This record gives sequence, structure tokens and C-alpha cells, in this order.
Amino acid sequence: MSTSSNKPGAIDIEASIVTALADPNLLVLIPHTERKVALPSHLSASSIVLQINHLLSLAYNDILADNNQAFLAFLNIVDLTKLYLSNYTANSSANADTDISIYNKTTLFSIWEIRLSSLILSNNFANNHLKFAREESKRLSILLNDKNSLFLLPLNLSILILRLNHSFDFIKSLYDIIWQLRFTLSNNLDNQNLSLIDHLKIHIISYNIAADLILKRDYLTFISFSNSILNYSNFKSLDNKHNNDENLTNYELKLSSNFALLSTLISFIHGDYDNAEYYFNKLLSINSLQSSSSSQNNSNLDSNYSILSLKKILLKYNPILDNDIIKPLKSPPTISSIDNLLELHKKTRITGRILCCFCALAELDLRTFNNHIDILKNDQSSTHPLLTPDSDQLKSLDYSQFLTAFWKQNLNKLYTFE
Repeated sequence: MSTSSNKPGAIDIEASIVTALADPNLLVLIPHTERKVALPSHLSASSIVLQINHLLSLAYNDILADNNQAFLAFLNIVDLTKLYLSNYTANSSANADTDISIYNKTTLFSIWEIRLSSLILSNNFANNHLKFAREESKRLSILLNDKNSLFLLPLNLSILILRLNHSFDFIKSLYDIIWQLRFTLSNNLDNQNLSLIDHLKIHIISYNIAADLILKRDYLTFISFSNSILNYSNFKSLDNKHNNDENLTNYELKLSSNFALLSTLISFIHGDYDNAEYYFNKLLSINSLQSSSSSQNNSNLDSNYSILSLKKILLKYNPILDNDIIKPLKSPPTISSIDNLLELHKKTRITGRILCCFCALAELDLRTFNNHIDILKNDQSSTHPLLTPDSDQLKSLDYSQFLTAFWKQNLNKLYTFE
């Protein structure tokens, strides 16, 4: 998953990928009608980066103010990323000016993630932006598959491109990533930081797989996948001698709790009430383990992490897209028994849209581990990679926290289903 390698020829492959990604022909012609700020016709690379950072900050403040103006900033960001990519080839040579440090693979990968994310997040306010994002990701995917190099990109960008494509190979590609991560884990058993990060990446990919199966209503495959997680997770043996990482144990318990709740609700939707009871009992068992491993020692299901996440989503999102008849709940429901969950299901409160938002929230909570930068970024150059910016050149473009904040305000958009 790393963007660098010591293998012979790796540098040439990497250079080839970078050159390919800087091709302006990958960009779709996007019409614009409004602007947040006026853009000069020529900007240096460092100015582009600073402008993007400034616009992300403006968009973030607009979202906090709930004034629906963030999309104007995203339109400008789309323009700026195009300008950067158009200038990349001409300015990344040894003869370039002092901005050469900004024309590098790390910034290039970041620019692509920002561009695609901005198109998705502005889709409600600008016609066809999601369509444009899909088209550009398709072009990227074809190019990278030809070079057999999709997985040489940072994981966050790889997954975004895969999400936008929604091909039949989507889940297979995610399984391939999990396999690679587990291979890395087997070779880094003594590095606790790397072990935790790679475990959390596997958790994140698991939520992507779950959301895709929910979207396709492939409930039987979902249950099978959930069983593999519940059987694999550490919640079954907190005393396991190989599991001496308390942080990892807590994350495994959260993963198990989330999938036990998801399986309960999926079983309701599928009409299998016996299965629903089976997974609800698993949820109760996991909740007891969580309580015994925490200092609060509170076994009340109504305050369980997974249940609280579900309540948060039910209070904000319509269960059905573009349906104003069933609106979000006005007050948090009591969920202390399986009957409470069944009642929500009967009232059409539990839908695929709600469950996909649940997966999105769980993923984003992981991606902002310890409130630091996105763990899907592959900078592992320090003892603790989460505390380090992507590169020295990008300290001014700490965009991960901005994007994560936007996604958290738009959980329904994270998996690019709408």
C-alpha cells in the first residue's frame, strides 16, 4: 500500500504513475456558474496550495454555520486542482522555479483526493458533479489498472477511486487490500504502532464492504461476512496472550459491537427474527465485555457505543432519500431491548440508507483516531505516524481534518451512493 518501495524498478514504476496522474486529459470539462472568490489566471504552486487550504477553511466555517455556502468553495477548489494538474508536468522538472517542492507525488495524490471529494460534496448544488467525479475516477482506474498500480497509491485515494467506480470488482479489490494489510501485519508483529494502524485500516475497509453489500441488498453475504468478523475479533478472548494491546482490544470490541447491531437490524429487514435475536444476544455479550474493560463499568445497552451511533443517525437523516413523509426523529429513542429495535424497524426507521450512514460514521470515527490526521494516509516515517503531516511541503495543506469534518456532516455521501 505504500507509495514507495526498495524493489528494483520501483522508482521507475512510481515515476510512471506520477506522470500518468498529472495528465490533464484525465479531467472532465466542468461548467461553472458561481464563485466563492475570484481566481487569478496564473498562480504559483504554493499559492494554489494555500488557496485550497483557505477555501477548505471557508467551507468548513460555512458548514458549521449551516448556511449552504460551502459548495461555492468546493467549486473554486475544483478549479484550483485543475490548475495544479495542468501545470504539473511543465513545473515538476529540474528547471522549475522555487515551487518545485510543491510539485511532487505526495501533493499530487492529495490534490486528486481533494478534487474528487469536492466534486462529490458539491453535487447537491451543482448538477452532475457526482457524475463528473465518477467519470474522472473511471479514467483513473483504467489508467492505473493498465499499469497494475492502483494499490501503489495511498489507501485513502485508492478506496475513493474504487468507491466511485462501484464495479463488480469493488469488494474483491477491498478483499485484496485486506489480504495485503494482513500480510504486512504478519511481518510487523513487533511494531505495536504499525500493528494498530493496520488493524484499524482493516476495520475501515470492513465498513466499506458492509455498506456495499447493504446497498446491493445482498443480506446473506453480509451475514456471512459479519460472522467472519465476529469470529475473528478479539472480543471472544480478552485474555488471549497475544492480545496485550488494550487500545486494539477496545477497537475490536467496537467493531464486533457494530457488526452485531448491524446483523440484528439486517436480520429484521430480511425477515429472519430468530437470527435477529441471535445477533442481539451477541450484542449484549459484547456490551458486557466493553463495560468490564472500561473504567465506567456501565452495562446499560442504551448508552452502548453502537446504539448511541444509531441514535445520532436517526436524529439527522431521513430513512428514505427524497422522502419527507418519514422525517428524522425529533428526540432520541430509548433502545434497551430487542423490542425497541423491532419497533423502529416496523416504523420504517431502519433502512439501507440509515445502515450505510451508520457504517460511514463508524469509519470516520476510526479515520480520526486520537483526533489526528486521517489514518488512511500512508506516512509512516515517524515513530507514531498519526502525529505527522504528509510531508514537509504540505504542512500548509492539512486538509484531512477538513474533509473528515465535511463527511461527518454528510454521512450519506461518503460511499458515493447519492
